[in-house]
Amino acid sequence: MTTKKTNETHDIATSNRLIENLKPILFFEEEMTKFIEARSFDEAAKIKDTPLRLATLSFIYFCVSKTQDGIAYAEEALALSPDDMITWKHYMLCVFWRKGPICALEVAKRALKSVMSIEICRNAMFYALQSGDYDFMLEMFDTLSKTNKLEELVTAQREVSLMQQGISYAKLIKNANKAETIKSLTALMYQKLDLEQKMGAFPQIIDLSDEDGQSYLFELFVYNSDSKVCGKLNLELISERVELGLTDWEVGCMFVSERKEIVLNARYT
Repeated sequence: MTTKKTNETHDIATSNRLIENLKPILFFEEEMTKFIEARSFDEAAKIKDTPLRLATLSFIYFCVSKTQDGIAYAEEALALSPDDMITWKHYMLCVFWRKGPICALEVAKRALKSVMSIEICRNAMFYALQSGDYDFMLEMFDTLSKTNKLEELVTAQREVSLMQQGISYAKLIKNANKAETIKSLTALMYQKLDLEQKMGAFPQIIDLSDEDGQSYLFELFVYNSDSKVCGKLNLELISERVELGLTDWEVGCMFVSERKEIVLNARYT
């Protein structure tokens, strides 16, 4: 019994150490070297607990940008241990840093069907904000508000401002019955961005309604872009909206070149 407990403790310590050491690589702050890659896989392979070993290998595969392998190992780990909050949290984080906020939000929604974690709720709220899923953002905000932990989880002034702005947008489009339209347009627009742009993109909604009727403009600020790039994307966007049947023209949408003071640098760990 003592030996089993010792092995479990050693496995957890090994996994935690590997993941913490690899986070700067996941966050693109450091580069993966052949030595670190080989050593990480070698140490992970020695973890005796199967779900933990699979989850750790998943994290390593994401770090070496073998995203599909990372997904496969995470799914296998969760099939064996579906209520493992740490595995869900790492899976969500890895997907954000390799596939962007919309995909990370999908993982977060699945996670919350299996576990209750205020940290996952917090991240999901910001992923939903970036993804234009304002109904879900409000749901996460309400959930966090009921825990009385919101102020502890969202402390940076920048994040507080973004959250408040997102709530304002969410209430606006909910009252206008435009939430699904915005969500669909955001998904279409993200398909046209590369990973760096997806991670740094940030939405803005402008109410242009007047006595003649409802009118809204959904703008997506794009990191590392200029007016020419956005102009080309906007021309393509019009025809693609028509092809997909997204023809609620009370909601306009456009890409806008980066405004650094409001772009979300979403590193949710």
